[in-house]
Amino acid sequence: VFQKSSKFPAFRLQDGLKVIFPTKTYNIQNCRMRYHDRDFILPGEALPIEFSRGCIFKCKFCQYPNLGKDKDDFNRSVDNIVDTLVYNYENFGTTDYYVADDTFNSHRERTIGLHKAITALPFKINFVGWTRLDLLDIWPEQQDILPEMGLVSCHFGIESLDPYSCKIIGKGWGAKNHKIWIPKMVEKWKDRVSIRCSLIAGLGKETEKDWEETNKWFADSGT
Repeated sequence: VFQKSSKFPAFRLQDGLKVIFPTKTYNIQNCRMRYHDRDFILPGEALPIEFSRGCIFKCKFCQYPNLGKDKDDFNRSVDNIVDTLVYNYENFGTTDYYVADDTFNSHRERTIGLHKAITALPFKINFVGWTRLDLLDIWPEQQDILPEMGLVSCHFGIESLDPYSCKIIGKGWGAKNHKIWIPKMVEKWKDRVSIRCSLIAGLGKETEKDWEETNKWFADSGT
């Protein structure tokens, strides 16, 4: 049963429950993400935060609905983000965050702007977030400014160490560079940033033997 109305959002009934369908796009650009006393934020608690929404990439295995946005779409302004950081610090003493962006470092100029604003704060923040390894090669200044602005742990979506598998999912850079750049960033960041990599077993023509070799590479590389 479906309902549409000019006064209320559309919904359908499923198992006796009303499932609401939003009628407009959420305005992430102007969202201030204000927490309240009733949220029971604890001292030292790490809070989730969004700087933008959607993903500029189109990895062929991904079914995420918000793919392929322009890099300038659905971004909170730097001033808006700083306002949130200051508010949380002044009201809850918050300095630790989980950045929920699909790719934190996907916009070169914006990342530089965030670095300038965050390092100018009268307090230091720490955060974790999803980061693209290839962009650290393309925009090498990010190798330094990400830890400077507070990155203490990042997640690289490696997906595969097999060159063929990387190419068929749209990660041609990784086909040549994953085994070079993972150890390189471990050595570069040392104890300042912990690195986590995710992989997908069975991509392309990969076999169980290939997966065993991948595990052995990580063990032997010391990463």
